[in-house]
Amino acid sequence: MIESILSQPLTIPLTQGDSKLAIKFAQQQPTKEKQKQVYFNTLAVLAVNRYLEMLGISTDLQSSYSWNPITRLCADVADLKVTDLKLKKLGHLECRPVRAGQEFAWIPPDVWDERIGYIFVRLDIECYQGTLLGFLPTVSKEKIPISCLQSLDDFLEFLYKPTLNFVCLSDWFDNIFATGWEAIEEVIVNNQQANPALAFRLGRVRFDKMEWLRQQIKQLFPTGKPSSPILPPPDRDPIPALVQILQATQDEETRWKAAEMLWEIEPTHPAAGVRRIIDLGMQLGGHRVALMVALLEKPDQKVAVLLRVYPMGNRDTLPPLLQLSVYESDNPVAQVQARSQPLDNYIQLKLIAENGEKFSVKVALEETSFIEYFII
Repeated sequence: MIESILSQPLTIPLTQGDSKLAIKFAQQQPTKEKQKQVYFNTLAVLAVNRYLEMLGISTDLQSSYSWNPITRLCADVADLKVTDLKLKKLGHLECRPVRAGQEFAWIPPDVWDERIGYIFVRLDIECYQGTLLGFLPTVSKEKIPISCLQSLDDFLEFLYKPTLNFVCLSDWFDNIFATGWEAIEEVIVNNQQANPALAFRLGRVRFDKMEWLRQQIKQLFPTGKPSSPILPPPDRDPIPALVQILQATQDEETRWKAAEMLWEIEPTHPAAGVRRIIDLGMQLGGHRVALMVALLEKPDQKVAVLLRVYPMGNRDTLPPLLQLSVYESDNPVAQVQARSQPLDNYIQLKLIAENGEKFSVKVALEETSFIEYFII
């Protein structure tokens, strides 16, 4: 990775040719206000383009929206297309002008999407220069204080850092799933012969197990406290009892136990939440494992999440020392490790997440690991 020139705001010289081009674009506009907008936008783009040229980063002005006469006329755009294949971020970089004396940057809703980032330029027309103040990776409002901008060092690190693709778990409740996340039933069918133990753990309950299951459900019933909800007895049909437990109890351990029992009886029941599993293949030291994620909605707009790692292929236990970890903003939140004695047939973690919350899940064995990024 190349080194940045300065971590502080950087002044970029503008030429008379830059000014003439900005005037040319401005004169094509129908109103004085639009002329002023296009003039400043063009100079901001030229300043950022020169900065990236100094760093040896390839761009394409002609393919930028701001260089298209129709787009310039119809929208408030100041983008620069970044095309350097050395970078992890390719696409349109928005270059927003900041007038002298302004302590806030203005970003029109037109450019909140389809941008790889936003860089802000304070223009000094009399001195023919633009000062690069900083950048933001994303924006969601029109007015942003200059003091909130990230540095140019952060900007360069951002350009070279791989894009994180988040799996949106909220979509699962609408039956929208990212590639690779399979239904449990599909995994059971595909592994019926290779791993009957996995198919048994994930599969539906056998008829001769139903009486045992009813006894397990009874253990979830309230102990007779006055505040306990009244639940239907599970003696005949256990499904209504399990559904009522899932809807009435606040104890997450009890809810997950009820959910697992419902998975065994009727795995596609709406009250059972959503489950998906992804086969990680042989990524972890030649051991084939799978990551299962299960979700239960909560009444407070939060989501209960169950993470579980299963052995795959012809193994019915996990390799010792395999780790399952959860991170939030690169900080560890929880971790569990597979045991040597006795061997585990799965390991799991449970957490509660809010709408919009991001976290990552890491499955690791010795020097190899798999990381998946999630957003609620």
